[in-house]
Amino acid sequence: MANLLKRHEFWLGMFIIALCLLLGWRSEEFFTFGNIYDLANNYAMLTILACGLFVVLIAGGIDISFPAMTIIAQYGMVVMLQK
Repeated sequence: MANLLKRHEFWLGMFIIALCLLLGWRSEEFFTFGNIYDLANNYAMLTILACGLFVVLIAGGIDISFPAMTIIAQYGMVVMLQK
């Protein structure tokens, strides 16, 4: 337990949980289905990309080109959608 308290990830998780509880306490609409659905819908693509990068990091390598390829793909999609 003492080792867990020394980790930055633990405190980051506690901060996120505390922030969610604070926002839920201050706003009645924070924990509604509509808000959670909107958050999940808006951040779905970033979550998928983060999962892909997570696999690369777990495998032992860091691939700096992954975010660059993502930006190029997003730009290409925006250009195609505008036509």
